[in-house]
Amino acid sequence: MIRLLMSFACLTAFALPAAAEDCGNGMRSFTDDRNVAVCIPENPQRIVSTADESIFVPLYELGVTPVGTTGSTLQDGTNFIRGGMNNVGIDFDTVDDLAFVGNWEGVDYEAVAALNPDLIIVAHWGGWFNGEVEKLEQIAPTISINFEERTGFATHDYLADVTNTQAELAEV
Repeated sequence: MIRLLMSFACLTAFALPAAAEDCGNGMRSFTDDRNVAVCIPENPQRIVSTADESIFVPLYELGVTPVGTTGSTLQDGTNFIRGGMNNVGIDFDTVDDLAFVGNWEGVDYEAVAALNPDLIIVAHWGGWFNGEVEKLEQIAPTISINFEERTGFATHDYLADVTNTQAELAEV
């Protein structure tokens, strides 16, 4: 019986997701809204988001300025951050070193890779993802946030946990 229990314990240990201590120096384990454990930086510095209004703006409110985000494009080709000017007074031309990496129709994976991100945050609604997660995971650790499940300040809570900005969240 003891051998059976020990065998089960060993098999169970291999089936569990990696623990935070398995992520390496400066990294930690984070389980995203896909229920996937991902090793992410403890304090990410070069974040790319795939949803301007839903991820970029809340991150900016938390004091985090990603290096790139998707946005929207006007008919004349001008790119803008939905809700950026209205909510926090920012846009692509008012934030230093912010790159446009595509829109809701598609992510420019080469533009994302060129930014050398240390974390990518992907938006999804149900089964729809803004960006092919598998391609983004080849560039940097990639987590997902489901906006059908996280509304209002639940988004801020999630992003504060991801970016280690809980103190800033308390002030928002």
